[in-house]
Amino acid sequence: MEVFSGEKKRRHDYFLKVIQKRIADVKNVHRIILIGTGESGKSTFVKQMKLLSSFNQTFPDKYREKFIAEIQRNLVQSLASILLFMEQENIPFGTEDPALIKSKARILAIKGELDRAPDSIAQYAASPDPSRRKEFYDDCSRLWADKAVKETHLKGNEFQLIDCAQYFLDKIDEVRDPRYKPSDDDVLQSRTKTLGIHTE
Repeated sequence: MEVFSGEKKRRHDYFLKVIQKRIADVKNVHRIILIGTGESGKSTFVKQMKLLSSFNQTFPDKYREKFIAEIQRNLVQSLASILLFMEQENIPFGTEDPALIKSKARILAIKGELDRAPDSIAQYAASPDPSRRKEFYDDCSRLWADKAVKETHLKGNEFQLIDCAQYFLDKIDEVRDPRYKPSDDDVLQSRTKTLGIHTE
């Protein structure tokens, strides 16, 4: 066996500890498989496990920032579901404001675009053009402020409405702030449509 000098011995001991720690870490990894229907909570469970296993019991800022676009998509998806149900059931808006009709048309057009290209939300909600960004959030606020839209939201069990609809619609003013950073609750509440197999 080779005899180590002082410096070599320290380096050898250091690398030995690193290797032993990595082996121990690998042994502590547990894998699970989550199988379920859409909106059954699989992604939420994974997010909760990440939160519980994080060092300081909060999501890192970089991880949270990934959810801004998802939260913006949740706003559009929620409003579009409500508006389409109102259309199907012939439910008129609570007021005869022509701006509501324009807002509805723009939100439904954005929803159609999102169905084809989910990342297109950035053209509206995160647009570098302040007027386009303002128009998007003004449309969301105007529609959510309408009494008939809110009443239709309460019938969410009669049509497909994501669970987080009211949570984010009530936070439009917070989400529209360009400095918005999702809280841990925002991350957990956000609805992410997952397709296929994901490993983390």
